[in-house]
Amino acid sequence: MAPSQTQDVDKLTLTVFREVWNEFYAWKHSACEAAIQKLAATDEAIRLVKDDYAGLFDSASARTSETPSDFVVYDFCSKSTSNTSTISINASSITPASQYESCAPIPRNVLHGDDPNEMAFVPYADDTNFNEVDYAMEYKNLSWQVDNDPDTEYKGELIFPPTLNTRDKVAKHRGRSYVYALNAEYDNDGSYAGNESRFFNHAKGQKTNCAVTIKVVNGEHRIGVYAKRNIPAGTELFLDYGPEFTFN
Repeated sequence: MAPSQTQDVDKLTLTVFREVWNEFYAWKHSACEAAIQKLAATDEAIRLVKDDYAGLFDSASARTSETPSDFVVYDFCSKSTSNTSTISINASSITPASQYESCAPIPRNVLHGDDPNEMAFVPYADDTNFNEVDYAMEYKNLSWQVDNDPDTEYKGELIFPPTLNTRDKVAKHRGRSYVYALNAEYDNDGSYAGNESRFFNHAKGQKTNCAVTIKVVNGEHRIGVYAKRNIPAGTELFLDYGPEFTFN
């Protein structure tokens, strides 16, 4: 294709794209405006509501007692009011709600990953047949006991196993490795791209003052680094990189 023809095609493509773009956003604006206008109550509807229910809120319907346990019930279906009082309920006489499971419709599979190590609540708490102790033992902590925001994040390049094998030879030669296992598919390598967390040295036992937790965030595995205890400023930071660390 001649250069002049290429320029003509590019110009035509840009022109069509601009026309479609402008047409879409002109339609989008008018469509949104129409949708919002449909939500507005008409003057006639407002008048009917005021006329129909005005009698419910007049002075004659005010509650006759100032006792905190007394209150007024407004029944908008029968257009009437009634005074009632609170009553005591013996919680032990309430039967457990029937078991149910909700299921949201989805158009495709959704990556969930692992459940967190913190228990948010006990399911079927009112069901005596559910073993809540056995369920709780599956978790390390209760959610309210844990600060879920990491102190920093271990960042790097996500690499496949073949790349890990070749880079491992380089790491052994230079005597330093910045690779952290992420999941079954990827490893996280901070050798050539990363942040300050790559300078956390390896240690075991009581010497480690930081720990990591791998969590699924918006479908992506990420490595959060947490302080295990209060750490004074200027203290060297240590992580346990695991038994497969190259320089154990």
